[in-house]
Amino acid sequence: MATKTNTKTPMKTGRTWLVGEVAATARVSVRTLHHYEHIGLLVPQGRTEAGYRFYVDSDLSRLQEILLHRQLGMPLEAIAMIIDEDDDDHRRARLETQRAALLERRGQLDATIVAVDNAIAALTPTEDDMSKGNDIDFAGIFDGFDPKDHADEAQQRWGESEVWKESAARTKGYAKDDWVRLKGEAADIMARAATLFEAGASPTDQEAMDVAEAYRDHISRWFYECSKERAAALTSLYDNDERFAANIDKASTRLGLTPWWSAAIRANAAR
Repeated sequence: MATKTNTKTPMKTGRTWLVGEVAATARVSVRTLHHYEHIGLLVPQGRTEAGYRFYVDSDLSRLQEILLHRQLGMPLEAIAMIIDEDDDDHRRARLETQRAALLERRGQLDATIVAVDNAIAALTPTEDDMSKGNDIDFAGIFDGFDPKDHADEAQQRWGESEVWKESAARTKGYAKDDWVRLKGEAADIMARAATLFEAGASPTDQEAMDVAEAYRDHISRWFYECSKERAAALTSLYDNDERFAANIDKASTRLGLTPWWSAAIRANAAR
């Protein structure tokens, strides 16, 4: 979109805002505002006699709506298509949809807080825990996902392989704090992946492949030596087993993280 730039004297009525004031108020960078201007998404009302861009109150309202859409993962191209919709019913419907998505995100955050609380509790054993020896409460640490639930199936698939034997030998000696650290690292990697996905990055971008490489290294350090070929082979499970897909998808507020993540892993394996 072409930039529309006017040269005006600031209006006498109402508040006018210089670009730095808008950036500070909305907590965005001046560079972001310049980019929005460049693509025609948020164009200043004009320039002062001294040549400075200025905005008015309605521009800040428009910016708020833009940032709400961005927070929910909508690409700028899509925002540009709907932002000038004059129909209040459509605008209200979009805001209601946003509100529902935010409530869903809040629920996910609440669940994450519970998982963190469980992790903290796992690092503070009670007398009852001490009496049980080294038994680990996986259900608490993993907030409903117990690795033992999948042990039989995993052994049936890979029980005779060196990968299974290596993984079983390593994890057998893990204590509670090992599992908590393991889960925290995995969650951090998936959060990075989800951020890139929601920002519209391609799975073949350098950053996406770097996160996939961090994931491969994570597997190698905690479970078994994971070559690029083995990492690529894992994506068939992610793409074809709904349990794996559900676990991956919950890291993002948008649909489609699993195929994007699988593509990033395969791209990293191929580079």
